[in-house]
Order: sequence, then structure tokens, then C-alpha cells
Amino acid sequence: NKAYYFYTKHFLEKGLKVPPIHACTEDYRYFIIKDLGDETLLSILEKEKINGSDAAVVSLYKPVLDDLLDFQLKGIEGLNLEYAFPVATFTRQSVKWDLNYFKYYFIKSHNLDFDEQKLEDDFDAFARKIMAAEMNFFTYRDFQGRNIMRFEDQWWYIDFQGGRKGPLVYDLVSLLYQAKAGLSENVRNQLQDYYFMKLDERIPGKSSEVQVHFNNYVYFRLMQVMGAYGFRGLFQRKPHFIQSISLV
Repeated sequence: NKAYYFYTKHFLEKGLKVPPIHACTEDYRYFIIKDLGDETLLSILEKEKINGSDAAVVSLYKPVLDDLLDFQLKGIEGLNLEYAFPVATFTRQSVKWDLNYFKYYFIKSHNLDFDEQKLEDDFDAFARKIMAAEMNFFTYRDFQGRNIMRFEDQWWYIDFQGGRKGPLVYDLVSLLYQAKAGLSENVRNQLQDYYFMKLDERIPGKSSEVQVHFNNYVYFRLMQVMGAYGFRGLFQRKPHFIQSISLV
């Protein structure tokens, strides 16, 4: 809750579109925040995919990618990470947490036969690849269609309290490979190109450094998502997450 409070205050000062807090108790337990209605990027996308084309979907996502870069580049400037939770920076240990989440809540829940030592060796090697990316930006951690809302003809952003200092590409992958969104490969490629073009406009030459890590982060994010779906769906038996497993 403290992370949510202080991140909100910081992002508003940076001009980022997060819902203002109207009131908060001294112990940060209860909040009254701006009501953004119930229209999300995902709900709008479902209509666009039925009535529109790839071009319409790309146009829908482009301003969101512009805002993502604002969070990643402006959002980290002067951000006090003292209140970040559960960790302040994207570390090798946090990578292993996500990989083990996948192992224990997805692989083992399906009773698959595998060599656990070899898997751990692969996880160690993979974690080194993930950590090879530059870690000096704000990583939102759950930048996907349900956390992006449309209100008063503007995009607004919620559920950022798990953010930390980390890589750029993680959030891009989270958005483009959201299982429920089901974006086509053509749309993903266009949006990926747009993001890297805009990144180069802000930091010339940066995209070439970042793109080499893209595919590794696709696999990493998908394993993290399958772990989460396994826990919420197969263990907690929540229907939405069970239904989502086949979409990953």
C-alpha cells in the first residue's frame, strides 16, 4: 500500500496518467481514489477485433506505447525506491523466483516427468541471459490490457505498485503477449517496431541494445504467466485463470 501511495504521488508529479488519491488513512490501509469507470484496453480491443482490422488495433495501442515509454524513462527519474515491494530492483534472485513459480505451480501441477537438476541448470543459464539487459528503467511488471483504462477520452494506468527498477523490454512483452489479447503476429511486429522507433527518438541507438533481449523476455514472461495461471487456476480454482491457460 505504501508503494502504491508513493508511486502515485511521484507519477502524478511527472504528469503520468494514474488515478489521483482523494484520501488515505494514516496507516495506508484505506484509499479513496478517482473512479475510472469500467472500460479497459482489453474490453475495447475485443470490440475492435470484431469490427475492425489490424490497422485499427495498431492505432489503438500506439498511444499506450508512448505512455509506456513515459513510465519507463520519466517514471524512474527521482523515484524513491525505499517503498518498492517486494524488491526495489530487478535482480537475479527475483528472476529465479518467477522461474520457480513456473516450476512449482505449472510443471509440477501437471505431474510432468522431468530432470529437476537439469531444469535448475537451465534456469541458472537463462537467468544470466535475462540479467544481461540494462536495468536502469522503471519496470511496471504488469503492463497489460486490464490495467490500462479509458476514461474521459484518455488512457489511465493502474496496478503499478509492484514496479521496480529494471529492464525496458519486460513491459513491452507483457503488453504484446498478453494471452487474452490474442494479438496477431502482424500486429505485434508493427507495435514492436513502433516502440523501438520511439525509443530511438528519445535515446538514439538504444533500440539496438534492447532488441537483442526481446525473445528471451518473451519466454521469461510466458513462464511467469503460466506459473501465475497455475497458482490462481489449478490451485485456487479460479475459472478465469483456468480458461486462460490454453491461450498462453
